[in-house]
Amino acid sequence: MHLIVLMAPSKYIKFGLLNAGSLGTKQDEFLIAMGNHSVDIMAINETWLRSGDLNVNLLNSNSSKTRQLMDFFGNFNLVQTVTAATHFVNDSSSLIDIICTDALTRNVEVNHISELGHHAFITCETVFRKPKCKPRIVRFRPLADILLDYFKKDLNAIPWSDIGDLDDVDAMVQIFNTYITQLFDLHAPMKRKTYYKRPTPWITDNIRLMFKLRDEARQRSRETRLPHHKQYYLDLKHEAAAVREKSAYFKKKYQRAK
Repeated sequence: MHLIVLMAPSKYIKFGLLNAGSLGTKQDEFLIAMGNHSVDIMAINETWLRSGDLNVNLLNSNSSKTRQLMDFFGNFNLVQTVTAATHFVNDSSSLIDIICTDALTRNVEVNHISELGHHAFITCETVFRKPKCKPRIVRFRPLADILLDYFKKDLNAIPWSDIGDLDDVDAMVQIFNTYITQLFDLHAPMKRKTYYKRPTPWITDNIRLMFKLRDEARQRSRETRLPHHKQYYLDLKHEAAAVREKSAYFKKKYQRAK
């Protein structure tokens, strides 16, 4: 099974299905034929074991094999969306290439391209609704905003001797925690932030640092307009490519799942 992904800037994803087992054409001719049909994801099925083909002609709706196959789809709430013939040999035709899904599918088209063989070229549009992400609330202290001079001054002003004069350990711990909490409540009070998007695990601390260095280099390049500053910015821009990090993340996940 081969999967060719051709993503387009569209709110729909077009799927194309082609059984390539009977292709009698060269690669260039095949690519040209593909280019004439705009699809986003194409699944090309090559069947090597001919004796194992599941060639059920769904045009024969009354046959036992057709009813058995359709009952199988029904048990899984799948809908077979192809209704026209998909396989052509001389004057005969049959429906043996199918698309089964439980998603909303429309504009199913069957195009027979004789140069590609006996099987037709099937495309369809499926609308995938983006799941709503539950808001995620995070509470944190903005430690980076602490002014160290004022923080150290208040830290030294804490009556630490009061803790040492106590005999009860639990009381010592309680007062110590109270002093520390009051100190941070003054210099880094708790904040709450709501995230409405899913986290991006491929954006690591290292890539965030690269983003920061890239932005600083871009600002310096604009200010100085020196060639070596511009080149340094372009190099960082290439290194801090979020798309590449995302690809590497999913590739690593895929390899672990093997």
